[in-house]
Amino acid sequence: MRRFLKGRGPGRGRGLWVMLIVISIVFSGVVIARRARIEGQNRTVELVMDFDSARTLCMENGYDLGDFISEMKSAGIASFALTELTLKDLADRGHVAVMSGAEIIAARRLGGIAGPLSGKLGRNGQIDPARTYIMPLDLIGESEIKDVLPRRLPEKLIRARQADSLTVVEVAQDKDMLLKLNMGMPRDYMALLKTKGLGIVPRFMNFKGAKPEIAAYFLERTEEFGPIDAVLFDGTEVLGYPDHMAEIAGELKKHGLSFGRIEFSKQLGEQQFARYMTPGRVIRVHSITHNEISKFTPPKARERFIRAARERGMRILYIRPLVAFDNGEDPIRGNIDYVRSLASALEREGFTLGKARPYQDFDVATTILAVIAAGALAGGILLLVELYTISPCTAVALFIAGLLAFTGLSAAGARVFARQLVALGAAVVYPSLGAIHVSRTWTRRPLYLPAPQALLRAGFTWMAACLITGAGAIIVAGILSAPGFMIQLDQFAGVKLMHILPPLVVAYFMWRHWQALQGAQLRGDQNGDFVVPAPSLGSLLARPLLIWHVLAGMLVLLAGIIYIGRTGNTFGIPISGMEETVRVALEKVFSVRPRTKEFLLGHPAMILGAVLVLAGGPEERRWAPFFLIVGTIGQLSFVNSFSHIHTPVVMTALRTLWGGLLGLVLGTFLSALYLWGVRPYLARFSGVERSGMRDSRVDRGSIIDG
Repeated sequence: MRRFLKGRGPGRGRGLWVMLIVISIVFSGVVIARRARIEGQNRTVELVMDFDSARTLCMENGYDLGDFISEMKSAGIASFALTELTLKDLADRGHVAVMSGAEIIAARRLGGIAGPLSGKLGRNGQIDPARTYIMPLDLIGESEIKDVLPRRLPEKLIRARQADSLTVVEVAQDKDMLLKLNMGMPRDYMALLKTKGLGIVPRFMNFKGAKPEIAAYFLERTEEFGPIDAVLFDGTEVLGYPDHMAEIAGELKKHGLSFGRIEFSKQLGEQQFARYMTPGRVIRVHSITHNEISKFTPPKARERFIRAARERGMRILYIRPLVAFDNGEDPIRGNIDYVRSLASALEREGFTLGKARPYQDFDVATTILAVIAAGALAGGILLLVELYTISPCTAVALFIAGLLAFTGLSAAGARVFARQLVALGAAVVYPSLGAIHVSRTWTRRPLYLPAPQALLRAGFTWMAACLITGAGAIIVAGILSAPGFMIQLDQFAGVKLMHILPPLVVAYFMWRHWQALQGAQLRGDQNGDFVVPAPSLGSLLARPLLIWHVLAGMLVLLAGIIYIGRTGNTFGIPISGMEETVRVALEKVFSVRPRTKEFLLGHPAMILGAVLVLAGGPEERRWAPFFLIVGTIGQLSFVNSFSHIHTPVVMTALRTLWGGLLGLVLGTFLSALYLWGVRPYLARFSGVERSGMRDSRVDRGSIIDG
């Protein structure tokens, strides 16, 4: 750590860069603290139940819908989500009759139709077989046809025809298409929810010709039954897609409404619509879909919803009644108990039940972002210094060029892209610096240390690496802390790249110091660094290819595919059932699940690798590069956690802390097991006493303590 701060060897003059990093960390900390305060002020979660699913559940079990709604309110449900009625729904309820012209003509000929359609219209041959005819059967049907139909269809398609004393609406459209036409929210259900004191979350469906004035009309019809706070969309498209999203978003904001953005939604236009609704008008929604619901028991569904609220900032939990209950439990009572247990669990997590609201909007000045970006660039200069010999003038020129590029992109309107570039750079640079610090310290420390001393020094060396990596994590979190990233409208870019580059950088660094890490004869230069000729690429390619080389390469390739496939915002390789069970168990123990690739893989590997170098002989040191490269995974995962801006920063800090502590304990245990268990056994087996052995090829006095 002293070398990192003081700048001995090729790192001389790094004081300026370290100072810039410290300043960047301070500014990042201010931004992160502001974000944490906003996250802490938004702890209200709204439980919203799907009305259609609830109605179906009651019908299937012969239970009164009104009573079910009342019991769900007492269990914790704040609102019900309503979808629009279609013309088919109105017909099924007996409010209208819908027939194609061909059906009417056929029925007349068979004598199976009476009433207005069998009278003047039918006798005079005024029924067009290619058109559809709608006849209201009561006042509700008459009102819906009169008020809604002209707003859903172009005027040229609709024609009122007089049939005796009633008006029949003729529509120049296919019957099957017309039956799917959405006709607005069910007014009787809205009235029921109003009398029960529950909120309404409307789910409007897109339609051809959706315009802001039409959206305003349907919003006002819905608001007649009480104020609404959020709107979701039904179907595969958002309302107004593709041509009128901006105007309809403006209409929603004019009415003081928020857009509920459903996680993992495939709705066309939802991301662009969310941008039109920002700042401060987007609420994240989590649901269990129709296709998934049959797989969920109450405990499993409860865990999923709690995780969504706690770890991903979901503030509307969209609940559908469950169907999977053990021991033949009554579905009505089972769902009420399930919602009540979910509400209680959320309150135990520190959430308040009520009406969800968006995150408070905030902005970070470009000058502050530039200071934070300077820290990422300074880290990049330090990494270049570790890998190559560059002059101070070159370093300063590269730094200025990077800073100008960031400010230029920001001024040109690509502010989000500029932030993503800086975050990606920091996420690659700082884990690499942390791992390189450990490896360089190993090449500069006295070898063959006693086991206890090696174990202690390895632990402190790993902690120093975590401090360096932690600086990058703070910079990443600071540069990305913004409302768009908090609601996952914008995301950290280059997840797979950041998982690939640091191990490659560390591997390249170790290749340059290959002979030193194997305990070869070292010669120090005047600055105390080791000038060791790395094996050339040509000499490596000229070596004979052995079977074990092929097998090892195949194993590395397979491990790489799994490793890369498990990274990113969506998994290319899904987690197994056993891993899911382990994750749930970890959540129950720690409340915040530490990342397995940190505490089970990366951190223990780095500590064990340090022990191999500090206490081992030539054969043991040969394995150090492998463990160091694997150990880099723990460092980059550390930074990657802080790039998840949609996760509350306090939650991320706890996750990282638990991962580090568990990794330290496991790494220390494995290292001790090797030093006092495996190592003596190997020494007896090979007939060579390794413990405390001095390598005659290495003169301890030639190794300079950095």
